[in-house]
Amino acid sequence: SHDTVCFGTGNIYPNELDQLYYTSPLHGSICDFKVNATIGGGYRVKPKSEEIKLLTKIEVFKNMINFDETIERMALADILHYRYYFELRLEKQNNGAMLPVEIKFLEPSKVRKDYSGKWAYIAEDWTTQRGFRQHRFYDPNCRDEIQILAFETKTTGQDVYPLPRYTSANNWIFMDGEESYLQKTNIVESIFPSFALLFPRKPANKEEQESIKKTIEGAKGAQKAGRIFALFANKKEEIPEVTPIPKNNNDSLFENTSPRIDNKICQAHCIDPLLMGIRVGGMLGSGTDIEKAYTIFEKNDILKRRRRLEKNIKVLFRLFGIQAEFEVNAFQIINETVYTEGEDNTAEKMLSQIAKLPQAAQAEAMKALTPKIGRASCRERVS
Repeated sequence: SHDTVCFGTGNIYPNELDQLYYTSPLHGSICDFKVNATIGGGYRVKPKSEEIKLLTKIEVFKNMINFDETIERMALADILHYRYYFELRLEKQNNGAMLPVEIKFLEPSKVRKDYSGKWAYIAEDWTTQRGFRQHRFYDPNCRDEIQILAFETKTTGQDVYPLPRYTSANNWIFMDGEESYLQKTNIVESIFPSFALLFPRKPANKEEQESIKKTIEGAKGAQKAGRIFALFANKKEEIPEVTPIPKNNNDSLFENTSPRIDNKICQAHCIDPLLMGIRVGGMLGSGTDIEKAYTIFEKNDILKRRRRLEKNIKVLFRLFGIQAEFEVNAFQIINETVYTEGEDNTAEKMLSQIAKLPQAAQAEAMKALTPKIGRASCRERVS
């Protein structure tokens, strides 16, 4: 028994948010566009000193957490859920303090909370609660070996779980995916031209029934559109009556609905449709318009995401005793030139410092590269 605060009907709303990412091509593309706009220019890790011990510690941490991949997962989770978590394993030190020695990223859709905000509940599958476990949220005074570190963005009116801004368009996002399925069904399952077959009698046996079914199935789909449909019978009165069905107006329905779906999804994401390659009626969409649209989008959305990412990475650095700054490089997708100046080169600095040492000291320094944070498990991750 536990005091999980249910998130949506059946406690699976976060999983539905994950599914919407794959359901709507436009929504998924916007999320990927935001991730690239946030971290596409890379990042810089700036150690406070160039001591081999610190540089080694940084490299060990980056390998243990799979740094580049984790940053991308953090950026995407911040867009889809406005929250993400890390599972920490802590060890008691000689001075009695509990310090983290291992860290693992947790997908937001696997984590729930209690009302007090002290307990995290984790399950691999919340529909069956497979792999369920519970741990306390991180507290420096807590003595638990496993604790959960939370990064959440507060949203208006939400005391327990944050809601991403785009949720106001979830119905439109769902429709975007359903529209493609509807069009596919219309093409694959329709008979061209649409008509009804009225048979004067029931099939005499199963073979006759299967023959009629095969004839009808052979007239379905886009490949059969406009072709001649032939029917045979031994007697004139046994020939099925062909009754045309009035053509539906699905084409005009798609025509009117699609632009509205695109506009609503883009509005919810605070992004101009021009940036996603969607031309707006009555507008030429010049390069100047795109540049202005991107500047507005960057200031309203991307800059604050970069700040959040930098802040959260610095929290991780402090927890693991890493004295370094972290900065996300300024980057604009619409610019032709990608600036890579100041990219992280901690490894190069470390090897450069080792090369200056005497040969015996070099061997000792290279041994120091064996991960000390996380012991054997960390060593496995590096290899």
